[in-house]
Amino acid sequence: MLNEIYKDVCTSIIMKNSMGFVNNPCVNTANRFIEDYFESHSKGILFNKCLAEPNSMYSKSIHTVSAFLLGMKFKKICKTQIEKQIKENAQIESQLFEYPWLLACLYHDVFSDYENNHDEKFPKSLHDFISGESINHTIYSFDLPDEITLKDFKPIYKKESVEEYYVHMIKSSDKEEIHVDHGIISGYYAFDRLTENFIENWKQKHQLDEFTTEKDNHTLVWNKNQIWIFAFVADAIIAHNIWHTDDMKTVSKELWPNPNNKEEVKLSISKTPLAYFLSLIDTIEPYKFFERKQKATPQEVFTGLSIEMHLNQIVITKDNSFEFDFKTWYDAKMKNMSDWLLNTSALLETESKIIIFLPENT
Repeated sequence: MLNEIYKDVCTSIIMKNSMGFVNNPCVNTANRFIEDYFESHSKGILFNKCLAEPNSMYSKSIHTVSAFLLGMKFKKICKTQIEKQIKENAQIESQLFEYPWLLACLYHDVFSDYENNHDEKFPKSLHDFISGESINHTIYSFDLPDEITLKDFKPIYKKESVEEYYVHMIKSSDKEEIHVDHGIISGYYAFDRLTENFIENWKQKHQLDEFTTEKDNHTLVWNKNQIWIFAFVADAIIAHNIWHTDDMKTVSKELWPNPNNKEEVKLSISKTPLAYFLSLIDTIEPYKFFERKQKATPQEVFTGLSIEMHLNQIVITKDNSFEFDFKTWYDAKMKNMSDWLLNTSALLETESKIIIFLPENT
């Protein structure tokens, strides 16, 4: 069923437009999907302000919806582990997968316009970004009302390591194509905006502590433990694009793999399930790559590719109608997947088939 929904949302509603990405009706449909889904969980108020801001997720909404639906389709990979962490740390019992997954998809690419930047209009450090975007709350430093706490939250990486990595990626880039890790700044942005908006509106909601469900409405009343979910989501966004390569030993001991145990810094289903899942789905989501690199339309991408799961493998195939460079996608996005995802690898089996090998018992 999700396969049909995936193709419907990302294809049939998008066709017959030659005016380019901005005017493509798919953008409007994807935007409506995001708004309707979010509003159906009575959290539209958390989201609307962010949509109105200059670096909104609207321009990335096709990739956002595509990634979200792929995640829903393959949620069994990490659903149990994600829900376990939320139950144990936020004491919330409902919407344990869909809600944080939607937030992660919505915010993970907010600042992707800075990626491979060709000019100087990007923050040179996280301090510049925090000042420029008026960030008041991060997962490392926050100012919450006395009634709201963020206890026992341990980020995947230390603040200093993230800051050093962000600057390192800029300084080590080719001068003609600066690499800005948009995942890091998107994660900072997500936590601040969600937290700030939550606090503002929570004060007006009689400080109710629990989720409640009203018949035929499924209204989620404000729960102050959501702050932990916001941190969980932001942390995953910050971590999902961080690669661990040999040159990291000159930057951060935390981010450089111990030669005797290179597995310890990789994202894993057991320890960092949301970050692992976001990184995996963001890697295999096809539209963003083929639209940016090869100017493919949504119709060409979503009708020409098939992405299915068989046991502990994700199998991606293309049909004869798909005229874009399949191997370039594999080389750029999936070939070295094992460097950052634990017990996960990719194989270009044929010129029209890619296999992602997931951890056993997935």
